[in-house]
Amino acid sequence: MRRNEATSIKLMRYFFNIRGLLDEHTRNAINEAVVHAFIFLWLYIFIATEAMVTFSNSANLTSMMNIFVYANLFIGVGGTNIFIRQTVSKLHLDIQEVSESDYSHAVSDAVKSSMISGLLWGLIFLTVLMTSNVMKTQLIILSALGFFLLVWIIDSWTAISHIVKVK
Repeated sequence: MRRNEATSIKLMRYFFNIRGLLDEHTRNAINEAVVHAFIFLWLYIFIATEAMVTFSNSANLTSMMNIFVYANLFIGVGGTNIFIRQTVSKLHLDIQEVSESDYSHAVSDAVKSSMISGLLWGLIFLTVLMTSNVMKTQLIILSALGFFLLVWIIDSWTAISHIVKVK
């Protein structure tokens, strides 16, 4: 069934840790959460853009643009991601049921998937720090590596805790 799914559903499964069955009811609930998240994101960007234009002058426009872009990245995208993941959790779609023999394979897959997520957020964090010029390069790289490891550990722990053995 998963091979016949649309690409958008596959991306939603990956980014929001959906492991359960998507029937009509759960798809509607996920779609409703995505619509709410989109409205939040749209309003947030509108208000943040107005605030940036209102409070910036030509002397510090570049620094204001950097702050605007990175705030939108972390607050907007991160906030909508958390909101949709909570909806997925309420619907128990993040639970993966596996047999005892497949448990170690499921844990390995969860750790690999979490590593990719941690790598993406670590690269974003590295980019933010590299453009800010507030720290030395070695400290920036160590901070980004620490952020990568933190996201990897938290995502792995969350994914593994949602794997359930069935007989």
